[in-house]
Amino acid sequence: MSPLISVFCQAIYTDYWQETYDTLSKSKVDFEIVYAGHVAPSYILPSNFKFIFTHSAPAASAHIAFSQTSGKYVIFSPDDLVYENDFLHEMLHTMQSHDDTKTIVSCYYGESEKIYLRAIEKGNARYIEVPPHGFGALPIIAMMNRNLFMDLGGIDKRFLLGRFDLDIAMRLFSAGGNVVGSPTWVYERPRCHGVTRLKRRKGNANDKKLFNYLWPNMVFGGLCDLNRVKKNGRSDAVRSY
Repeated sequence: MSPLISVFCQAIYTDYWQETYDTLSKSKVDFEIVYAGHVAPSYILPSNFKFIFTHSAPAASAHIAFSQTSGKYVIFSPDDLVYENDFLHEMLHTMQSHDDTKTIVSCYYGESEKIYLRAIEKGNARYIEVPPHGFGALPIIAMMNRNLFMDLGGIDKRFLLGRFDLDIAMRLFSAGGNVVGSPTWVYERPRCHGVTRLKRRKGNANDKKLFNYLWPNMVFGGLCDLNRVKKNGRSDAVRSY
Protein backbone atom coordinates (compact mmCIF):
# COMPACT_ATOMS: atom_id res chain seq x y z
CA MET A 1 0.00 0.00 0.00
CA SER A 2 1.36 3.39 -0.98
CA PRO A 3 2.03 6.03 1.72
CA LEU A 4 -0.12 9.14 1.84
CA ILE A 5 2.85 11.54 1.82
CA SER A 6 6.29 11.27 0.22
CA VAL A 7 9.10 13.57 1.37
CA PHE A 8 11.88 13.85 -1.21
CA CYS A 9 15.06 15.79 -1.98
CA GLN A 10 18.71 15.53 -2.98
CA ALA A 11 20.87 13.67 -0.43
CA ILE A 12 23.59 15.69 1.31
CA TYR A 13 23.62 15.51 5.12
CA THR A 14 23.42 11.79 5.93
CA ASP A 15 24.55 12.24 9.54
CA TYR A 16 21.32 14.05 10.33
CA TRP A 17 18.78 11.83 8.62
CA GLN A 18 17.91 9.94 11.78
CA GLU A 19 16.75 13.12 13.50
CA THR A 20 14.82 14.13 10.39
CA TYR A 21 13.13 10.73 10.32
CA ASP A 22 12.39 10.76 14.05
CA THR A 23 10.74 14.19 13.99
CA LEU A 24 8.60 13.31 10.96
CA SER A 25 7.59 10.04 12.61
CA LYS A 26 5.96 11.92 15.47
CA SER A 27 3.08 12.72 13.10
CA LYS A 28 0.59 9.87 12.92
CA VAL A 29 0.52 9.99 9.14
CA ASP A 30 1.67 7.24 6.76
CA PHE A 31 4.75 8.60 4.97
CA GLU A 32 7.97 7.75 3.19
CA ILE A 33 11.26 9.56 2.64
CA VAL A 34 13.09 9.30 -0.68
CA TYR A 35 16.55 10.86 -1.06
CA ALA A 36 18.94 10.63 -4.01
CA GLY A 37 22.58 11.66 -4.24
CA HIS A 38 26.21 10.59 -4.15
CA VAL A 39 26.58 10.57 -0.34
CA ALA A 40 25.32 7.20 0.93
CA PRO A 41 24.40 6.59 4.58
CA SER A 42 26.65 4.31 6.64
CA TYR A 43 23.72 2.75 8.50
CA ILE A 44 20.59 0.74 7.68
CA LEU A 45 17.55 2.86 6.84
CA PRO A 46 13.97 2.12 7.97
CA SER A 47 11.70 0.33 5.48
CA ASN A 48 9.91 3.57 4.54
CA PHE A 49 13.18 5.43 3.89
CA LYS A 50 14.69 5.02 0.41
CA PHE A 51 18.11 6.13 -0.81
CA ILE A 52 19.08 6.15 -4.50
CA PHE A 53 22.75 6.50 -5.36
CA THR A 54 23.54 8.90 -8.22
CA HIS A 55 26.34 11.25 -9.25
CA SER A 56 23.80 13.70 -10.70
CA ALA A 57 23.72 17.38 -9.74
CA PRO A 58 21.49 18.29 -6.76
CA ALA A 59 18.46 19.40 -8.80
CA ALA A 60 18.68 16.33 -11.03
CA SER A 61 19.02 14.18 -7.89
CA ALA A 62 15.82 15.72 -6.55
CA HIS A 63 14.07 14.72 -9.78
CA ILE A 64 15.39 11.17 -9.44
CA ALA A 65 14.12 11.04 -5.86
CA PHE A 66 10.69 12.30 -6.94
CA SER A 67 10.49 9.64 -9.66
CA GLN A 68 10.70 6.97 -6.95
CA THR A 69 7.99 8.41 -4.69
CA SER A 70 4.53 6.86 -4.48
CA GLY A 71 2.50 9.09 -2.14
CA LYS A 72 -0.62 11.00 -3.15
CA TYR A 73 1.10 14.13 -1.85
CA VAL A 74 4.77 15.03 -2.19
CA ILE A 75 6.85 17.43 -0.12
CA PHE A 76 10.12 18.81 -1.41
CA SER A 77 12.08 19.41 1.78
CA PRO A 78 15.91 19.55 2.07
CA ASP A 79 17.58 17.02 4.35
CA ASP A 80 19.01 19.56 6.83
CA LEU A 81 15.69 20.36 8.54
CA VAL A 82 14.04 19.46 11.84
CA TYR A 83 10.24 19.35 12.01
CA GLU A 84 7.59 20.23 14.57
CA ASN A 85 5.98 17.17 16.18
CA ASP A 86 2.74 17.24 14.16
CA PHE A 87 4.27 18.67 10.99
CA LEU A 88 2.85 16.15 8.50
CA HIS A 89 -0.57 16.14 10.14
CA GLU A 90 -0.80 19.94 10.08
CA MET A 91 0.39 20.18 6.47
CA LEU A 92 -2.11 17.51 5.43
CA HIS A 93 -4.96 19.19 7.31
CA THR A 94 -4.23 22.49 5.55
CA MET A 95 -4.05 20.80 2.16
CA GLN A 96 -7.35 18.99 2.69
CA SER A 97 -8.98 22.32 3.52
CA HIS A 98 -8.21 23.58 0.00
CA ASP A 99 -8.50 22.43 -3.60
CA ASP A 100 -5.42 20.20 -3.95
CA THR A 101 -5.51 20.43 -7.74
CA LYS A 102 -4.28 24.03 -7.57
CA THR A 103 -2.60 24.49 -4.16
CA ILE A 104 0.88 24.35 -2.65
CA VAL A 105 1.08 24.28 1.16
CA SER A 106 4.03 25.84 2.99
CA CYS A 107 4.88 26.60 6.65
CA TYR A 108 6.91 28.57 9.20
CA TYR A 109 10.68 28.50 8.80
CA GLY A 110 13.64 29.36 11.03
CA GLU A 111 17.37 29.24 10.22
CA SER A 112 17.98 27.55 13.57
CA GLU A 113 15.84 26.56 16.54
CA LYS A 114 17.16 29.50 18.57
CA ILE A 115 16.55 32.01 15.78
CA TYR A 116 13.14 30.51 15.11
CA LEU A 117 12.00 30.72 18.73
CA ARG A 118 13.28 34.30 19.02
CA ALA A 119 11.35 35.20 15.87
CA ILE A 120 8.19 33.68 17.33
CA GLU A 121 8.62 35.83 20.45
CA LYS A 122 8.99 38.95 18.30
CA GLY A 123 6.15 37.91 16.02
CA ASN A 124 8.20 37.96 12.81
CA ALA A 125 8.91 34.30 12.01
CA ARG A 126 8.98 33.64 8.30
CA TYR A 127 5.56 32.25 7.42
CA ILE A 128 3.28 32.11 4.40
CA GLU A 129 0.33 34.20 5.54
CA VAL A 130 -2.15 36.13 3.40
CA PRO A 131 0.09 38.33 1.19
CA PRO A 132 -0.86 41.84 0.08
CA HIS A 133 -3.61 42.09 -2.52
CA GLY A 134 -2.33 41.21 -5.97
CA PHE A 135 0.67 39.25 -4.69
CA GLY A 136 1.44 35.60 -4.03
CA ALA A 137 3.97 34.30 -1.49
CA LEU A 138 6.66 31.85 -2.59
CA PRO A 139 6.90 28.68 -0.46
CA ILE A 140 9.54 27.83 2.14
CA ILE A 141 8.67 24.12 2.02
CA ALA A 142 6.43 22.90 -0.81
CA MET A 143 3.72 20.24 -0.37
CA MET A 144 1.50 19.43 -3.33
CA ASN A 145 -0.53 16.73 -5.01
CA ARG A 146 1.88 14.59 -7.03
CA ASN A 147 -0.42 14.80 -10.08
CA LEU A 148 -0.25 18.59 -9.91
CA PHE A 149 3.56 18.40 -9.67
CA MET A 150 3.64 16.35 -12.88
CA ASP A 151 0.99 18.45 -14.66
CA LEU A 152 3.14 21.55 -14.04
CA GLY A 153 6.10 19.82 -15.71
CA GLY A 154 8.14 18.88 -12.65
CA ILE A 155 11.71 20.14 -12.21
CA ASP A 156 13.23 22.08 -15.10
CA LYS A 157 16.47 20.30 -16.01
CA ARG A 158 18.37 23.58 -16.41
CA PHE A 159 18.46 24.20 -12.66
CA LEU A 160 21.59 22.86 -10.96
CA LEU A 161 21.24 23.42 -7.22
CA GLY A 162 18.06 25.19 -6.16
CA ARG A 163 15.22 27.55 -7.05
CA PHE A 164 13.50 24.83 -9.07
CA ASP A 165 10.87 24.63 -6.31
CA LEU A 166 10.24 28.36 -6.62
CA ASP A 167 9.97 27.99 -10.40
CA ILE A 168 7.27 25.33 -9.91
CA ALA A 169 5.38 27.65 -7.55
CA MET A 170 5.54 30.42 -10.15
CA ARG A 171 4.11 28.06 -12.76
CA LEU A 172 1.26 27.32 -10.36
CA PHE A 173 0.57 31.05 -9.91
CA SER A 174 0.62 31.46 -13.69
CA ALA A 175 -1.99 28.69 -14.00
CA GLY A 176 -4.26 30.38 -11.45
CA GLY A 177 -3.23 28.36 -8.37
CA ASN A 178 -2.08 29.55 -4.97
CA VAL A 179 0.37 28.96 -2.09
CA VAL A 180 -1.18 28.79 1.38
CA GLY A 181 0.37 28.57 4.84
CA SER A 182 0.04 25.84 7.46
CA PRO A 183 0.52 26.71 11.18
CA THR A 184 3.47 24.38 11.64
CA TRP A 185 7.23 24.90 11.41
CA VAL A 186 10.65 23.63 10.43
CA TYR A 187 14.07 24.93 11.38
CA GLU A 188 17.37 24.49 9.63
CA ARG A 189 20.62 23.20 11.02
CA PRO A 190 23.43 25.72 10.23
CA ARG A 191 25.99 24.33 7.79
CA CYS A 192 29.23 25.36 6.07
CA HIS A 193 30.72 27.18 9.07
CA GLY A 194 27.45 28.85 9.98
CA VAL A 195 26.28 29.69 6.45
CA THR A 196 22.72 28.46 6.10
CA ARG A 197 21.11 26.72 3.15
CA LEU A 198 19.02 29.80 2.41
CA LYS A 199 22.13 31.96 2.01
CA ARG A 200 23.89 29.32 -0.11
CA ARG A 201 20.89 29.13 -2.40
CA LYS A 202 20.93 32.89 -2.85
CA GLY A 203 24.57 32.64 -3.85
CA ASN A 204 24.02 30.19 -6.68
CA ALA A 205 24.60 32.43 -9.69
CA ASN A 206 23.42 30.01 -12.38
CA ASP A 207 20.09 29.24 -10.77
CA LYS A 208 19.43 32.85 -9.82
CA LYS A 209 20.15 34.01 -13.37
CA LEU A 210 17.92 31.31 -14.83
CA PHE A 211 15.05 32.06 -12.46
CA ASN A 212 15.22 35.78 -13.23
CA TYR A 213 15.29 35.02 -16.96
CA LEU A 214 12.19 32.84 -16.70
CA TRP A 215 10.28 35.29 -14.49
CA PRO A 216 11.71 38.79 -15.19
CA ASN A 217 10.67 41.56 -12.80
CA MET A 218 7.93 39.45 -11.22
CA VAL A 219 9.37 38.55 -7.78
CA PHE A 220 10.04 41.06 -5.00
CA GLY A 221 11.33 39.87 -1.62
CA GLY A 222 9.63 36.48 -1.69
CA LEU A 223 6.40 37.83 -3.19
CA CYS A 224 5.37 37.60 -6.82
CA ASP A 225 3.25 40.10 -8.71
CA LEU A 226 0.28 37.98 -9.78
CA ASN A 227 -0.89 40.42 -12.43
CA ARG A 228 2.50 40.34 -14.18
CA VAL A 229 2.73 36.57 -13.83
CA LYS A 230 -0.69 35.97 -15.37
CA LYS A 231 -0.19 38.60 -18.07
CA ASN A 232 3.36 37.73 -19.16
CA GLY A 233 3.75 34.12 -18.07
CA ARG A 234 7.01 32.22 -18.19
CA SER A 235 9.52 33.50 -20.74
CA ASP A 236 10.49 29.99 -21.85
CA ALA A 237 8.90 26.52 -21.88
CA VAL A 238 9.71 23.99 -19.17
CA ARG A 239 12.49 21.59 -20.11
CA SER A 240 11.35 18.51 -18.24
CA TYR A 241 13.34 15.32 -17.63
